[in-house]
Formats: sequence, structure tokens, C-alpha cells
Amino acid sequence: MLVENRHFQRDWIDFQTLGRRAVAINLSDIAAMGGSPLWALLSLGCPAGTASSDLEAFFAGLRQELAQHGALCVGGNLTQTAAGLVIDLTMLGEARPDQVVLRSGAHPGDGLFVSGALGAAAAGLALLLRQGRRVDARFQPLIDAQLKPQPRVALGRALAASGRVSAMIDISDGVAADLGRLCDESGCGAELLESRLPAAKTIPAAARLLEVSMTSLLLGGEAYELLFTVPDPQNRDFLDTVSRENGIPIHRIGTMLEKGQGRRFVDRNNRVLPLPKTGFDHFQKGSG
Repeated sequence: MLVENRHFQRDWIDFQTLGRRAVAINLSDIAAMGGSPLWALLSLGCPAGTASSDLEAFFAGLRQELAQHGALCVGGNLTQTAAGLVIDLTMLGEARPDQVVLRSGAHPGDGLFVSGALGAAAAGLALLLRQGRRVDARFQPLIDAQLKPQPRVALGRALAASGRVSAMIDISDGVAADLGRLCDESGCGAELLESRLPAAKTIPAAARLLEVSMTSLLLGGEAYELLFTVPDPQNRDFLDTVSRENGIPIHRIGTMLEKGQGRRFVDRNNRVLPLPKTGFDHFQKGSG
């Protein structure tokens, strides 16, 4: 669900991009289970006075993103809201029973990996909140990462089809927050290494401009990358192949531990700290 002034602001994003984004963030959940998207159901609440041209642009973007992944919108609902746009989209997909990857399959000793790079969407959101769309051109990729996420559907299918991934989740709420969920479901602890977190380009410069730590951006939400675990992580030739074939880098960022060892974060100074709870909380005041 996307709620105006909670998850987006209308002066940040055009309706066509908003339609694509609504689909993309749902596709990411299908990707995290190794599935193939099939159908979408949309409920749309619009404030009075919404222009028909804006709705046409929204549906054009929605259809474009679905078509890119071979999926269709097959129904839904439309209503008027008292104030603000509300977009509620449900995505249905399928996967072979022997290739479904859950959050609950990780074991102590499994390597912890992440796709892509981190921090871009979180930095993009912080820049939008601070400056709106008036940002330096060098930071445009960070804005694009926030407004135009790229779901890792093909990568998720490839990882699942390998049969060598034990658990997987997307990191829409941030790598630390979603690692915590994976630990909950798998009954494990984890060690996350700050020095291994792959930073998107211009993150150091964005952190300086925003006067925040790089770590807060790297652990921030809405990355829509895949976080997954692999038994026997030293034997990772298959990951190199999957990475190369999909054009998406894969990085090892930690190790799953016994539950009693806890959830720990090793910072760049090799200090062992509790795993931060940084990330998006849907019911925390000020999240957005």
C-alpha cells in the first residue's frame, strides 16, 4: 500500500512513474521467494478533482511495469477519498514447489549475501525530504533509486532454481530490519559486517551533504535488493555465474550464527555491537 504524504509526495513523482513504482515494489516480494509474477489486483482511492489524464498516466505506467515481467492487472476497485491518493496493489505469482525460497530456511554457518548496492534509495528519500526535486545532477541516480526501484525478479528466480539458497527476503525495510525478520523466521542469530556493505556511488558525498553517517544510509530502507543465505558459502562459483548472467553484483556481508550468539553488527573499527534496528517501521511516528 502506498499512501500520499506517507510513502510519497505528489510534487516528487509523476503519475506514470507512480504506477510503475506501485508494481515494482510488489514484484520485489515475488522475487524474494523465487517466483514468477502473474496477476495484480488494484484498489485505488482518489481525492475529488483527480484529473482523468493523471489516472490514464498512472495506468499506463502500471501496465508497462507489469508487461515487462509478463504479468497483468486482472481486477480491483476504485473509490473516492476525503484527502490524498491511496494505492493498494496485491501481486500474485507462482513458483515450482521445490523452488520456493522462504525466510525460514537459514542455518548457523550459512553465508549472508546481498544483491546490488545499498544506500541509494534511502539517500534519495532523504534528499527529496530536504530539497524536493531540486538536487545536484550527480545525485539523480539516488533519486531514481527511490522513485524507480528495479525489482530483482529474474535474479530471484535464478537463485531459487539453483537449489543452493536456503532463505531469502527483500530488504524493502532496510538490511538490518529485514535481516532481523530472517533471523526470527529461521531461529538463528547473525553477524553483519559493516566493512562488507556495498555502497552505491555518491553515497559518501550524499552523507556529507545530509550530515548523516554513511551507515545510516546503508542500513536504510526501500532498497528492494535481495538478502539471502547460502550453505557452504566458500563454494560460491554458482553465485558468480548467476551474478554475471543477470548483470547484478552479489556481495557477502556476513554469516548466520546460532540463535544464542545473538544478532551482532561489526563496525568498521571491529567493534561488536547489537544489530541496529534502523529501517522502516510502518507504525513508527515519522517513518515515511
